[in-house]
Amino acid sequence: MIWLMILLVFSLGATSTFAVWTTQTCPDGRVVAIAPEGTGYCGRDGRTVSVPKDWGKDAGSDQRLVAIPPQGRAKRGSDGR
Repeated sequence: MIWLMILLVFSLGATSTFAVWTTQTCPDGRVVAIAPEGTGYCGRDGRTVSVPKDWGKDAGSDQRLVAIPPQGRAKRGSDGR
């Protein structure tokens, strides 16, 4: 009986520490995985980008969004993306 109680306490603690990913359907029908505590943002092209908590986002000339890590920056290529 005591082992069952210990197992229950451990399992409750373990389930609260694991992050849960979610999914979001984009306007174009694609499904995107959204990071724990992240947000899905739709670009003008209809695609959704998962932006984790504390990350930034930027759009290229083709209006595609990219997620930018903390202290990172977006660099555009010669094609404007």
